[in-house]
Amino acid sequence: MAGLRISSDPALLAGFLSDAASYPGGHSPRLVRPRTTAEVAAYLADSSEPVLAVGAQSSLTGGSTPFGETVLALAGLDALQLVGNRLRAGAGVLLCDLQARAAEAGFFYPPAPTFDGASIGGNAATNAGGSATFKYGTTRDWVQALTVVLADGQVLELERGQYQAQQGRLCLPLPDGSTRELAVPAYRNPPLKKISAGYHAADALDAIDLFVGSEGTLGVITEVEVGLAPRPIQTVVGLLVFTDEAQGFATVASLRAASQETWAAKDPRGIDVRAIESLDGPSLELLRAAGTAERLHIELPEAPALAILFECELTDALGEQAAIDLLEAVCEGRKVEACGMSALFQLLAARGQLEALQLALPGDRLRREQLYAFREALPMLVNELTAAAQRDCAAVHRLALDAIVPFDQLRGHLRVQREMLAGSGLHSQVWGHISDGNLHCNLRVYDEAQIALGKELLFAFASDAIERGGCPLAEHGTGRNPVKQQMLRSFRGVAGIRAMQRIKAALDPTWRLAPGVLFARPAT
Repeated sequence: MAGLRISSDPALLAGFLSDAASYPGGHSPRLVRPRTTAEVAAYLADSSEPVLAVGAQSSLTGGSTPFGETVLALAGLDALQLVGNRLRAGAGVLLCDLQARAAEAGFFYPPAPTFDGASIGGNAATNAGGSATFKYGTTRDWVQALTVVLADGQVLELERGQYQAQQGRLCLPLPDGSTRELAVPAYRNPPLKKISAGYHAADALDAIDLFVGSEGTLGVITEVEVGLAPRPIQTVVGLLVFTDEAQGFATVASLRAASQETWAAKDPRGIDVRAIESLDGPSLELLRAAGTAERLHIELPEAPALAILFECELTDALGEQAAIDLLEAVCEGRKVEACGMSALFQLLAARGQLEALQLALPGDRLRREQLYAFREALPMLVNELTAAAQRDCAAVHRLALDAIVPFDQLRGHLRVQREMLAGSGLHSQVWGHISDGNLHCNLRVYDEAQIALGKELLFAFASDAIERGGCPLAEHGTGRNPVKQQMLRSFRGVAGIRAMQRIKAALDPTWRLAPGVLFARPAT
């Protein structure tokens, strides 16, 4: 392992003992910072201690917080190569850099989360999804190849379609000449846009899909090759704020249906909305009270109930003045040339919402950034308020649900949440990816009694999501979070967890990779 950077310096380790979840109690004996797959393989082959691979440490589940493991920091694996319409990236490459390289060639990486400081290795490890999942799917849908280092240091070079399960068994030939035969779990995911709930299973399970979403428990992902999509000619971004939640949901339903019709017909003049984000009434009032709405020039009515922020792709290039003229023509009921933007304006006009639209016209970069910043300000504000309260009271916690349900079940699911919260003394903000049916209910709790009640409510919300054909673990994964691990057990069942543990034991017999992530080692 000559030349491999290994340190036990507490000053260096200090930056690797927590992640974005602020999960308490992180500790590690040493830090290893490889720069190549070969160095990762050499370290794992020549050592035996537990290891936790980390990237940008943007985990919201404690999945990149060490608890006694050696930290294997992958930021140095930063090679980036464009090959046609694919990018081959080291696990440590940040999404912002990946997107910039793709843009140079006229492409973009569609499933990237809204936080572009995350690493592509972490995205693959958790099967991350972003706002554009509604149109483009999750990370798993775009990964074409992986380099994975197993717990014993053997390196797998996987291409999509190379190894697939047959009759419930997935056979993986290893470099040392042996084969690992894995039993595919019997469970199957409901037909939802995004799920990050343990190991993937399918009738013809691809080996790549097993490692994507495995949260570093089966192998260390060191390189990821992803497909890219051509950049849209233009994208228009709009914000609508409703005082009637039902009206907001109806508008989302209309935009979803129109976009799905456009994709089915491949109509270049149709509405092509790739993402719709939402913020509920309490979230909007929080942003108003913090001065965020005023600072970003966002107009909020009295008693707002729901805001939606949408992104619509266009196949026609329109200048700012041409877009303004088109908007005015639709507002006045005049006949306009058919195109994606006119179809969007006409749909909103028919619903009586065009005049209330807060729009970033093509080319108006400042307004686009303001609209995005309004959405992104909410989770940051909630984190700041939580951190400030924790300075006065260590018992303060933020509890969150990352559930997805079929869109037609979403209002009923939210109604159950509100009914259970009523009279509890707990307050919530709900935001997320409404076009996917994936919303995040966030609770701030201030003492042990509230923590217990909050967890009880989240478990009830998770059960409701499962009963509605959904999943309580949509895009953030499970990590070390005990609440999410219990939700994983509820979703997959005892048999499902045991099936995953058998796969883990087959590929990592000593349970050294990310121990405690997803589930505990079964008692022997």
